[in-house]
Amino acid sequence: MSVDRNIPPAVQDVKHLALTYPENKNLAGGHPAYIVHNEDTQLVRIDLMWPLGFSGEPAYIHHVMSKLVFAGSGTYTASDIETKLSVLGCEYGFTVYEEHAILKLTSLKNTFQQAFELLLEFFSKPSFPDNEVHVLKNMESASLQSRFKTPDYWSAREITQRLFETAHPKHRISEITDINAISRESIVETHSKYNVNQSTLFLYGNIDTQIKFKLGKTIAQYGSYIEMKRSALDYRTKQVSKGLFSRHVPNTNQVVLNAAYLKTTVSEDNMPLIHLLNMTLGGFFGSRLMKDVREKRGLTYGIGSRVSLQNGLFHLQISSQMNSANVDSAISAIQEILYSLQKDGIKKEEFDRSKRYFLGQLYRSVDEPHSMLNKIQYSISKGKALNAFENKCLAVLNADMEDVNNLVKDLCKHADLAWCLAGDVS
Repeated sequence: MSVDRNIPPAVQDVKHLALTYPENKNLAGGHPAYIVHNEDTQLVRIDLMWPLGFSGEPAYIHHVMSKLVFAGSGTYTASDIETKLSVLGCEYGFTVYEEHAILKLTSLKNTFQQAFELLLEFFSKPSFPDNEVHVLKNMESASLQSRFKTPDYWSAREITQRLFETAHPKHRISEITDINAISRESIVETHSKYNVNQSTLFLYGNIDTQIKFKLGKTIAQYGSYIEMKRSALDYRTKQVSKGLFSRHVPNTNQVVLNAAYLKTTVSEDNMPLIHLLNMTLGGFFGSRLMKDVREKRGLTYGIGSRVSLQNGLFHLQISSQMNSANVDSAISAIQEILYSLQKDGIKKEEFDRSKRYFLGQLYRSVDEPHSMLNKIQYSISKGKALNAFENKCLAVLNADMEDVNNLVKDLCKHADLAWCLAGDVS
């Protein structure tokens, strides 16, 4: 059968997605575990998560610690650790994020228990060799100094300083002095916060009763579970300033633009609607910013927007790169789009398009085998219910255009923007 490729396929309504939730049980010692079973794989993945992060602290101390945690343990060198774990055919790593940290291990089922025991042994007793600390500090310092030469760094830095008060967790900007201040003693102290018996476990794979039993016994060796309370971070703040700031960065041939503003006391219930607002503004290729500023006017290499909402603090940011000759025209175009959105609202056609696209994104995000475990993990890291992701999908599916347009009037105020330009500017 021949297909007429001049006729686009029919647009289908997006329906609610039925999700499968993990088994939730306590292992030996009372350690909470969330388990997604998949008998069709011979792999086992385990994540240990702590409700700790670098927010409000110098990020580099956590970053350096996480890079060095497997640089040595007792009499074992970094090479020894790598050899012992790679022989077992596993992948592993430790990452500290803004509000949580995760120790990961993926292994074949038949080597999982041995790999997990070794991983915890190495993780719980790192040696943090002085020479490795010195080398990594030098590397991080050189990396940061190279970023000082880029317009991306300076535009992001200046917009941060224009938005957030000095004491705010988001204001924290890494400096060379932060790296210089790192000592082996401070690394050891930072690592001491991550006790195995205070972690929550997330498992995926071919996990039978025997694996759960052995896993529980291994974890219990590090003590009974002690719940670690999530740090209560206050994200409320007032925007420091608005208006235009420019910074010339030598030896650059483009301008990086960031425009943003904050608004407090926005309800978390509005987040699904805010996502739809962002889709229409600059969240995908069919957004107003992309179609107007990039495609129609040809003023930029690329442009988009992003939103966040933390403890009532709403954050909108528009980012772009362009030739310096196009800066004034691009700023005017962005202002016009925001003004039009606030004055006339979102149209039915673009609302439906944004909703379908965003729902497609959400549903695709749980396509991978262990995607649902990731969603559960994220919900718990934020102190939300297990079904938070499903509730978000339902809220988007049932979203009303009028409700989104009411938010547009409140959140798309171009006059309140802080503008930061960096690069080839005078």
